[in-house]
Amino acid sequence: MLVDKLLVNIFLVFVPLLVYSALSDHRHRKHTPLLMGGVLGVSSVLCLMFSYIWYGLYWDLRYVPLILSVLYFGPKAGLLNITLIVMARMYIDPESMVVSFPSMMLCYLGPLLVRKKFMQLNSMLLRVGMNMLMSIWTNIAMLIFLLIHSWANGRLDKDEVELIRAILWFGVIQFLSIGASSFWMEFSLEREEMRRKIKYAEHLNTLGELAASMAHEVRNPLTVVKGFLQMVQSGLEGKNRRYIALALAEVDRAERIISDYLNLSRPQIGNTELMDLSGMVQQIVLLLKPMAT
Repeated sequence: MLVDKLLVNIFLVFVPLLVYSALSDHRHRKHTPLLMGGVLGVSSVLCLMFSYIWYGLYWDLRYVPLILSVLYFGPKAGLLNITLIVMARMYIDPESMVVSFPSMMLCYLGPLLVRKKFMQLNSMLLRVGMNMLMSIWTNIAMLIFLLIHSWANGRLDKDEVELIRAILWFGVIQFLSIGASSFWMEFSLEREEMRRKIKYAEHLNTLGELAASMAHEVRNPLTVVKGFLQMVQSGLEGKNRRYIALALAEVDRAERIISDYLNLSRPQIGNTELMDLSGMVQQIVLLLKPMAT
């Protein structure tokens, strides 16, 4: 029964990640923090509803979507997520809220406090490690309140020792679940960033081709203007001739700028090789010699 519940919980954890991937594939749709916080919050609530009840505790993976929502989508998404968890918990078992509410708040504040450091991490492995560290934090919070409850009763009996052992094993399962889900999230983010870079490169390529075409069209009338200025210059003397020479110099300067830009936009030849120019010249001479006679 416990295995069935955990498998359902793992499925519910990965559903919002699939939703995120689907929203990323549709470029016209924006995955806002509140939207993803709501989706992950629903996932947490469903995990709570399909939890396994043992020793009066709810064994589920509700904190995995909570950690993801805080670290990846910000405090607002995390606040929406924890609000949905608290409301669902109050609806299911309001009598135990005195003990469970502080534990839930600790599980929310932990990722919130390290989010700034998390956003500064550039390595995917470090970011996944931070997520897994937060899963350890949630289990520590559960153990703390269990020990406080046991201390209030005066001692740890045999059942409570077994319960602590179960929490530790459950922590391993949650640790692996947050690791797998954060890896999925990182791969989705990496794919989205790659798609954005490809789109940006395509825009740059299109703009480069358009600018090269415009530069080529501008150079043609400049050539005509230069030719007519040279014709006019030949019939002028004195000051007017100097004015035309200045105009021709500026036209030459504009042509050099356009030629440099066109050379830059052309594909560059990466490989160079030595050629026998004397042999090529001899072949050209042999081809042209019959035409010269």
